[in-house]
Amino acid sequence: MIASRAVLGAVKVGMSVGAESRLAQLFSSSVHSPFLAVSFVAVPGELIFSIEQRAHWILAKRRVSAGREFFRCCSFEELLEIVAVVQACAEDVLAGRD
Repeated sequence: MIASRAVLGAVKVGMSVGAESRLAQLFSSSVHSPFLAVSFVAVPGELIFSIEQRAHWILAKRRVSAGREFFRCCSFEELLEIVAVVQACAEDVLAGRD
């Protein structure tokens, strides 16, 4: 999960194989403040897509725009809730609870 001062009130929840290069890529895409990693979950590569899909489905009411991986997050408490959702999704998929 990443965030930037340029995108206030939202965090990006998505998968990435090369986190550092992805952060640099997003910063160079016309956003005036760098993105910072807020939270991450390390999982086996073959499970990344399943975990991401599950988290996006659960967080759907917070989605800022269709087709984008940004979700409303306006407080530290909301950030903790989103982190908990992503963590729970990872635990469920890793345990085979699809």
